[in-house]
Amino acid sequence: MENKTTPKDYITNQLNEYVARMIQIRHLSSPEIFGIEQSTDYASLLLKNFQQIGVLAEQNRRVIQEIIDPILQSGDLLDSETIEVIRTLCDNLINTKDIQNLDLPLVYLLTERLLTDALAKDDMDYRIDMLDREIENCYFFINMTKRVMTNPSIVASYRQKGLMALEQLLRYLDKDLFLTLSEQSRHIVLTNSRYGATLYECLDPQDYTMANTQIQFLKRAIEIIRDPFYRNAAPDFDWKYQEFRIYEFMTQIGYNFPSEDIAQKTLSYADFCMQLWESDPDYYKTVSAWEEVKGRRLKIQYMAGVLSASDYLDQLYQLYTKRDATDYDTCGFDMNVEYPLDYLIYRNQDDQHKKKLHMVRDVYQSSLSYIFHMPKQGLLAVALDPYSRMLISFEEYPGIISFEQMGLCSFAALHPPTYVHSKMVANITRCLTRHLLEMKPDLFQDVFAFLKLPSTLSSYDAVIDFAYHAAICHDFGKLMIIDTIFVYGRKLFDSEFDLIKEHPSVGYRLLSSHSSTKKYADVARGHHLWFDGSRGYPLDFDVAASPLKAIIDIVMIADCMDAATDSVGRSYNKGKTLSDYEKEVQEGAGTRYAPWGVELLADEKTRQDLEYLLTKERLNLYAETYRLLSSL
Repeated sequence: MENKTTPKDYITNQLNEYVARMIQIRHLSSPEIFGIEQSTDYASLLLKNFQQIGVLAEQNRRVIQEIIDPILQSGDLLDSETIEVIRTLCDNLINTKDIQNLDLPLVYLLTERLLTDALAKDDMDYRIDMLDREIENCYFFINMTKRVMTNPSIVASYRQKGLMALEQLLRYLDKDLFLTLSEQSRHIVLTNSRYGATLYECLDPQDYTMANTQIQFLKRAIEIIRDPFYRNAAPDFDWKYQEFRIYEFMTQIGYNFPSEDIAQKTLSYADFCMQLWESDPDYYKTVSAWEEVKGRRLKIQYMAGVLSASDYLDQLYQLYTKRDATDYDTCGFDMNVEYPLDYLIYRNQDDQHKKKLHMVRDVYQSSLSYIFHMPKQGLLAVALDPYSRMLISFEEYPGIISFEQMGLCSFAALHPPTYVHSKMVANITRCLTRHLLEMKPDLFQDVFAFLKLPSTLSSYDAVIDFAYHAAICHDFGKLMIIDTIFVYGRKLFDSEFDLIKEHPSVGYRLLSSHSSTKKYADVARGHHLWFDGSRGYPLDFDVAASPLKAIIDIVMIADCMDAATDSVGRSYNKGKTLSDYEKEVQEGAGTRYAPWGVELLADEKTRQDLEYLLTKERLNLYAETYRLLSSL
């Protein structure tokens, strides 16, 4: 008998293959270095991998165009088979149990589509399920977009949508309505009476309004678990788990918002959370590790004045020394990133710990190694939350590590192609600056003044060195959104491009917060603006008024040149020749590019240097990346 494939089977197979390709792309874009014997083999492997990524991405784009886009764009009610396959796709792309996130933006769009469909139907279970998914996805987006410190409206939009869904869902806590629900829907509503507090999370540890809102929300959740009505109406609900998680959430608030007032409000909950864990370790260790509960409680005790700085730091460092560098569960993130970050932040509060500079080197080195060796399936977004706080709170230690070094090493660990891109742009910038100084030194008068140097030949090397390091740091804002940079498997959605457009402003803010890099901040902020300021981003930056305008224009050309000619780190680009890019500069001279770019790129000596950089030096940088990663 002939085996016929139904339309549902075909769609299911195509979507399953989409997921499989996304997983494969994650592995290909950041390959393990184990088994690679020669540094030159690393560049060859990446070139091969990104060529394969290009093929896989094209296949995924066809799936989106032929199957997913029609569903997203249709205003018709969805049939049950379509709902089932889309739900399954979402579950496969985001697995909360295994902390995997393969394509959150796509899941969000699909969930929005299903929610619209559910709200138009009378199926209560379907509606509640989709409200639940909307809340969860909004939380994931809040967690991701809160790292974009320069545009709070982005995270606010997801918070608002999540809270709207939460408000609709919690209406079913009305006791008459609650009794009309199925058992599964009752459990979803009860879970969100606790989980909804996550929608108020933020990156600003001084936002005590958010902290107090979370506390009040969870106090309501405590009232619910103590109400006999709900316990009788949902006897099979895991009330033990719910209670512990409520107190754990309360503890997390005290941990995230380090103030004496918040610590005193949450200390009793942290104590009770520890008591619960110790009352039944066999059960609660399946929920949270003892080290997680202990570490958060320690910080609250210190902030509340119960522990001295010395005692807190001693116990915190002891926890850190017991870390498992191969544990990538939530406890592993705490032990390898969160707790060492706290140690670095508070070590200056104690004279003895302040002197232990070797611990600083160890913490930064081990954190970078931990991030680099992290499994590639989808844990990156989870790790970036604490890691972004480490970058924001980073303190420079002369002779140990600078912010420039930390940023570069972070790129190497998180996304090697961006490390190479940063070094390539720096090398191209150094080349262009040297030749332009010889051709048109008057263009650098404002730069000489900014650096407080005489506008003479003796200052050229200092200007070239400054331009090189400014270019090294030009993309540091991408560190906060590196999970979006990781998207190779399809074209970017508008929401993702909106995030990427924030990276110059985020980089400006990061660089401005450190004495050694604040002088480069304008270059990071302006490197995506056109020469005439008419287009690009951010448009609220008057690039023409910057004393570093000449350097910004050079970095802009260098950035575009590397992107255009790179065939290794960009699956969507086969790599143009230098001559191809020169034509682009000619066409955009005076608008996108500085007018002097045409003359500079036509100069024979400049071209010879650039040809070397774009060929042999790029391969050398991948070999350098291999050696750096081998040391982690």
